[in-house]
Amino acid sequence: MGELRALIRRMSAENPLWGSPRIHGELLKLGFEVAQSSVAKYMVKRCGPPSQGWRTFLRNHAPDIAAMDLFIVPSIGFDLLYGLVIVRLARRDLVWINVTPHPTAEWLARQVTEAFPWTEAPRYLIRPWMTGLTTQQEIDWHKKTIGIYEGLIRKIRAEHRG
Repeated sequence: MGELRALIRRMSAENPLWGSPRIHGELLKLGFEVAQSSVAKYMVKRCGPPSQGWRTFLRNHAPDIAAMDLFIVPSIGFDLLYGLVIVRLARRDLVWINVTPHPTAEWLARQVTEAFPWTEAPRYLIRPWMTGLTTQQEIDWHKKTIGIYEGLIRKIRAEHRG
């Protein structure tokens, strides 16, 4: 049994992405009769977070990240328009802005492909409506991002005037 424990520890140390089901399966292939719960019990315990946190990820990959947001814009005639804004996170540069009365998946896909030429496409694209945020978190996200967009639009207007 001591050999089996050592083998389980070695396999888990050398293959940090393998969990107990995978190691259990490999041991069965090698002819060892052992329960998956026993494998989990004797695996090397990991200390610390299994991967980098969200803040670290953003800091390390900011040049490769763009964020997009789709929001409602009421018009003077009380019609609802849907605005789309795409921003690069590294310097908060406005990449793309457009409005439509009827957003479709095709329209959204076209906007993204027009916003990013082949050589400038980001590795990561954050879409807040796909993150599973709660209602209050969505409201907070929209308040922050709309403030950023308003500032960017003011900056662009000032550059064009001056």
